[in-house]
Amino acid sequence: MNKPDKLDPSLLELDAQLSQMNSPELEKAILAETDKAKIAKCLSSEAPISLTKKFAKRAGEVAELIDRQFTILEKARLADIQGDHDLAKKLCIQAGDEGDPNGWLQLGFMQVDDNKPWEAKMSFIHAGQMGLAEGYSELGNLQSSMGYYSDAVDSFTQAGKKGHWPSYMDAGLILKHWLGIPKEAKKMFDKAAELGGAEFYSQLADMEMHAEDIEGARKAYRKAGELGELIGYLRLGLLEEKDGKTDLAKKAYAKAIEHNNADSYLPMVVELEGLDGAKKIYENAAKLGVNRAYVLLGLLEFMKKNDNGAKTMFKKAMDLGVEDGYIHYGVALESEGELDTAETIYKKAIDKGFARANYYLDMLMKKQYQKSVDDKW
Repeated sequence: MNKPDKLDPSLLELDAQLSQMNSPELEKAILAETDKAKIAKCLSSEAPISLTKKFAKRAGEVAELIDRQFTILEKARLADIQGDHDLAKKLCIQAGDEGDPNGWLQLGFMQVDDNKPWEAKMSFIHAGQMGLAEGYSELGNLQSSMGYYSDAVDSFTQAGKKGHWPSYMDAGLILKHWLGIPKEAKKMFDKAAELGGAEFYSQLADMEMHAEDIEGARKAYRKAGELGELIGYLRLGLLEEKDGKTDLAKKAYAKAIEHNNADSYLPMVVELEGLDGAKKIYENAAKLGVNRAYVLLGLLEFMKKNDNGAKTMFKKAMDLGVEDGYIHYGVALESEGELDTAETIYKKAIDKGFARANYYLDMLMKKQYQKSVDDKW
């Protein structure tokens, strides 16, 4: 019954937390402290099946926790999880008949699972006709999986007209790779870009890689990076490096790593690539001479709560003359109480013309003065 959406990270975290509990009482204590909106979301398609199963076993208690009755679709999801698929389908139809297009959408997913594509087609059409873009989008997915590519393009276009830019992208990919009409594909990509911006180009590049259109992926990654989606530059760096174009790889890495938003973008890189994947990217960049990559490697170690590893990376960046290396290394020393050493580091940075170090030195001097006053008392 699930729509194959990306799962909510906070729900994955809750699922992991509950899985560690060894008694109903401990589970109940955690749920009592959990936001009602998050509990309700556990019954949606954004929740992992394992979490919804936990809730299905204690449906009455969950209803009390969210302080309301279950919606028809929530009842349908619980019925589906508990194995009563016929009831789940009836509830989806009831939701659709009462004006909720998601009822038809969820019914379509169940019919696809039951290998009833023609019934699923009608359900997705119902959802689309009721104004749900995803209805036409899923109809397009179904048609393309069955080899009806022209029909799929029409369905994706209908979804795109309702503001669902990934459908314009899907239509463009079919036109380009399956129907061989690149000019029409470009029109679809332009419409997707208008609605989706940098995120569109980033996703398009991944799809082009899957289709083994390396040049198409290269262009899309570069465009994503130019529009501020720094993962585009990072993945372009990986691509160029794989092709043996180390100079181009270094330039691509540098555009992301030396960008003003590189540090704040780091959690996004970790989310997309995982800790190990992010580490590999920055290590590759560092080996190619993008020295600021050591700062990002330090921040990654800090995220892993490896303070010594972080300090080592920051010092490496400092030794290579990177301004942020001095700053982060000085802050790390301060956190360990090595105030005099931190002061020396900031002064060295100032001597090299790194003006930001003045702020950190000033704050450190105030901290030292306050400490001396406190020591006297």
